[in-house]
Amino acid sequence: MRMSILTLTQDDNGNVIEISVGDTFFIHLPENPTTGYQWAIDDMTNQNITLKNSSYASTTATGIGGGGQRTWMFETTRQGIAHLRLKLWRAWEGDSSIADVYTLSFQIHD
Repeated sequence: MRMSILTLTQDDNGNVIEISVGDTFFIHLPENPTTGYQWAIDDMTNQNITLKNSSYASTTATGIGGGGQRTWMFETTRQGIAHLRLKLWRAWEGDSSIADVYTLSFQIHD
């Protein structure tokens, strides 16, 4: 079985992604935690995908407080349909602070 790596960005928001079991995919989204807004997983239905890692890296060119990029690494674990929803929010302010939403659907094949 050949496994592949897929990179997704803000341009993929709302898309349906065809992917295979065992594939790895990365999601890269701009984030500026100095504003208090951070991306978080809002909904990840069923167990067809697994979060492996999440990290933030600042962009050195923008200077202090200039923001950077949030990256998630996921792996597909079994065939089926999966949905993922991320939200950009201030966790301490609750859902009323949601400034942006990122959604993907996956059709996972053997």
